[in-house]
Amino acid sequence: MNETFMKEIIQGNLKLAKAFEIIVNGTQMDSEATEYDVVFEHNKMRLLRFKPLVKKEFHPPLLMVYAVINRPYILDLQQDRSVVKKFLEKGFDVYLIDWGTPSDADKYTCLDDYINYYMRYAVDHICKENTCTQISLLGYCIGGYFASIFSSLYPKRVKNLMIMSAPIDFHVKGGPLHVWTQKDIFDVSRFTEAYGNCTPDILNNGFMLLNPMENTYLKYLDLVEKVDNKDYVDNFFRMEKWINDGISIPARFFVEWIRDGYQENKLVKGELKVAGKPVNLNKITMPLLLIVGKVDNLVPPASTLGLLSHVKSKDTKVFENPSGHIGVSVGGKAHRVMWPEVIKWLAKHSEK
Repeated sequence: MNETFMKEIIQGNLKLAKAFEIIVNGTQMDSEATEYDVVFEHNKMRLLRFKPLVKKEFHPPLLMVYAVINRPYILDLQQDRSVVKKFLEKGFDVYLIDWGTPSDADKYTCLDDYINYYMRYAVDHICKENTCTQISLLGYCIGGYFASIFSSLYPKRVKNLMIMSAPIDFHVKGGPLHVWTQKDIFDVSRFTEAYGNCTPDILNNGFMLLNPMENTYLKYLDLVEKVDNKDYVDNFFRMEKWINDGISIPARFFVEWIRDGYQENKLVKGELKVAGKPVNLNKITMPLLLIVGKVDNLVPPASTLGLLSHVKSKDTKVFENPSGHIGVSVGGKAHRVMWPEVIKWLAKHSEK
């Protein structure tokens, strides 16, 4: 056994020991990069307004809406990969909805609550605070589903619409979640009768199974290999903190989400109703930008892009990032290449 090979074995063992120590002892990571004020609250929902970093240059304000599964700070995870900060640095006034943490008392929260109360109240507050009648709206994941519905029901309130990795057409090929949630496989009503709210551990186990090797064994191999790279380690544990900082989905909305989305695909069929009012995607006529990850196995790109054939917007744009579902918000290439172009698009469609 030659000397070089022995050195490689020793170095490998040292890296393995260091990685093991970090994992066992843990590491404290900041999870929010940008300062904000809580400017409005309704039940457990908070509306965050981020403090400006430069003079405000563009109107109307921008509201970001994330999913009701994980915490929204994925959009503001760290200084060099913060979508929020990118917009602030260019002079946008940025707001973000934090849905809070549902408890058993919130198990009857439904789509009507999210759209006609939480989102509408947030938009009303933003418009009142800024003396305006419209906002720009960015919806990510389920937040994009919400944003599409809100823009259909309240089109006069939305000047520009940006939809990011959002499930719109649920019956496209390449979506494992659609297969797993078929009616003859998954009785969602019986599930919520037994368990109540859909808890983070159930959700995370499901997401892990979308790519079990990469989401378990392989990612820790990468950590061992790059354990001496502080930036990589810090980013790894920020992501781990976010992944394990999930929230429950209220039982009633979970039934609606699975039944009306994955099982019956009502939104693109024109069959979805919110509080008895039909949701017509052809009411979306404002400038529309779509963002997708090319290798997204949670929300296939075709699911988001399916929105284009149902809207009446004449001004549309698509950005594709070579990443998965989360990479569109925190990926290095997304922040170097894609987000500057997204911001240019919104600046062009905003007023100074």
